[in-house]
Amino acid sequence: MRLTPSFPLMVAVALCAVTSPAWSVDCAVAQHPAKNVFYWPVFKTALVKVTRDGVLLTTSTTGIYTDTSPLEGTHMYCASPVSNPAESCCVTVTTLPSNTTCSASSDQVGKVTIHWSDSIFETGYRLYRDDQVATELPENDTSYVDVTSGSHTYCVEPFNFGGNAGRSCCQGTAIDIPPIALRLSWNSCSPQITDQDFAGPGSYTLVVSAFGTVEPVIGHDSQILIHPVFDAWRFDEGGCQDVGRLHLSNAGLLGCPAMAGANPLPITSYAFLDGVCNLRLALSFDDFVTDPSQRYLLWKIVFDHSHSVPGTDADPTTCDDADRTVQFDLTARIGLTDGHVITGSSSPGEATVFWNGLPVAAKPMTWGRLKGLYR
Repeated sequence: MRLTPSFPLMVAVALCAVTSPAWSVDCAVAQHPAKNVFYWPVFKTALVKVTRDGVLLTTSTTGIYTDTSPLEGTHMYCASPVSNPAESCCVTVTTLPSNTTCSASSDQVGKVTIHWSDSIFETGYRLYRDDQVATELPENDTSYVDVTSGSHTYCVEPFNFGGNAGRSCCQGTAIDIPPIALRLSWNSCSPQITDQDFAGPGSYTLVVSAFGTVEPVIGHDSQILIHPVFDAWRFDEGGCQDVGRLHLSNAGLLGCPAMAGANPLPITSYAFLDGVCNLRLALSFDDFVTDPSQRYLLWKIVFDHSHSVPGTDADPTTCDDADRTVQFDLTARIGLTDGHVITGSSSPGEATVFWNGLPVAAKPMTWGRLKGLYR
């Protein structure tokens, strides 16, 4: 399929000046896909010989000639009046090939790789996706990776200072990226343990893991919302527990290796706002090849509750309400080496994670139920 460009074409400038006052302007060539249009100044009805590299193409009085079989390479077009050849007007132009050969992949996850044959005399390429310019590439580049989804039509268009050649088009399809299954669990990656009761002062471990990555990864970014928040869960700066009682690690557990490559760089924070604590855990690293059949640990979070107490007391060194119900909600994103970012979702059948179990729902009070309490 060949498409006609929708933007103005550049015009080559005449290289030899007009030799007679009878000529009002210089010659010019406009390049279009598969044709060069040669213009020359018209003086009355003078009959003009039109040549390309000295070879006669036509004789004309119109001031325009369309060369529908332009030769690749640099060539000179001239218009010479039959009555006065000394008044010739000439221009040189570098003609691009009519098109290139394009191919696109249909077997890659989350991306399409486009290849094309190298043109000559080009100064760059325009790559179209579904008839919209996706990018421009420098000369001699012959491939591009499009991080995308679904099927698309790609067209490659060589260009140089004089204009552009025709487009070569091909069809490419990206395979859908399978979802990454996230899990939040107490003390282990597997099986999921959804509830942890407060059993007295001590340390309690929450584990973030993921399963099903299919591409090399370069990092992950997790967020855990903790709510409602009582003193015992104020591990933020200025909170009852303080940040020194929160221990974050990306070391793996037994049977659950860490998703981390060489040169890891962690960025973490614990913030409190409007009754909710936001625990942010990000880690970037060198390319890491994953096994899609393996569950990986993202983060191991140790909450030091050695100063926590059930209920409330007047001791300023303790943190109250460790026996209250708290809920944990997880979201996470995985960064792939090709630039794609995948948002994970909870594994099928996974349950919400709690501290001290589900809250007991209060039954609505009626007059009959109230009287029954005194029988």
